[in-house]
Amino acid sequence: YTDLICQPPRIYEQLHRISPYAGEFKFKPFLQNSTRAYEHSGFILRLVLQDTQIKFEPSLIDFETVLLNLYDTMIKVINCVPRVETRLYSEWSGDSVKTNLHPIILDSILDANKEKVREVITKEGEGPHEHAKEYDKYSDLITKTAEEEIEKFLASDHNFDEYSKELRKYDDLMKKIQYRSRRVIRLGMFEVHCDDLIRALTKRAEGIYEKLSTRMVDDHRELNNLLCKEYEDISTKALTIPSDTASLMDLIDFVARTEKITIYELEKKLDQSKDRLVFLMDYANFSPNDTKLNSKVFEWHGRMESIFEEHKNTVKEKR
Repeated sequence: YTDLICQPPRIYEQLHRISPYAGEFKFKPFLQNSTRAYEHSGFILRLVLQDTQIKFEPSLIDFETVLLNLYDTMIKVINCVPRVETRLYSEWSGDSVKTNLHPIILDSILDANKEKVREVITKEGEGPHEHAKEYDKYSDLITKTAEEEIEKFLASDHNFDEYSKELRKYDDLMKKIQYRSRRVIRLGMFEVHCDDLIRALTKRAEGIYEKLSTRMVDDHRELNNLLCKEYEDISTKALTIPSDTASLMDLIDFVARTEKITIYELEKKLDQSKDRLVFLMDYANFSPNDTKLNSKVFEWHGRMESIFEEHKNTVKEKR
């Protein structure tokens, strides 16, 4: 019953191999167009991520143990089959030990069959092992090296563009793992399920992504607060009522310098804030307070013209 237990790979896996694996069980001419090729879905083998290693659940050793135990179970069942005599003669009074069949099965025959099972599992296990190597490209996530590297990255000074590059990298990595990974693949006698592994790798990439986006939003918030403070300081000083002529002249010089130089420097910072905001809107979530702060920065810039106008009216009155 080998063809039923160990179905050959489906046509898709035959034509679109993702690895050099070539299993023992191939399509036979009479199976190629037969529905029998799909009667058995294959033993389910799950790829899972445990700490820093990819493992199979259940393991190939577990499969071997269970299948080998079938021989012992069959022998035990056979020894429980009653003799024909006990059914033909209701008053059978023979030796109780002889009421059941006790077939003689040579150890050499049993060992030979068990060895064949081991060989088949070893051979058919090559396919899942080769498929597991497809995830070697995510070794930094698997070994948690990526997490260590990102902690070092966050501990050092980097500009917004460098943060953006890293964030895009892990955003692309999440999408690649989640949407381009093969979730189920039939390989010989096994049907390999990778859902758990894909979810675990995606979660690790997402964790790094969240750390980066959170830091970028925090830095953006801090820079916006500083920018608002600069606008607020200018507003407070520009609207100050001078107490004497000297104070009035200092105030006039301050506003003149602000209109010619400082306000353009603030506009550059405002442009940078806008660029950060446009980027983060696609990659991060803002709290209600952050949303208000983003609006507040631009509102301050819009109010500066009226503040300067009010300052000029104050100067006219003092003169």
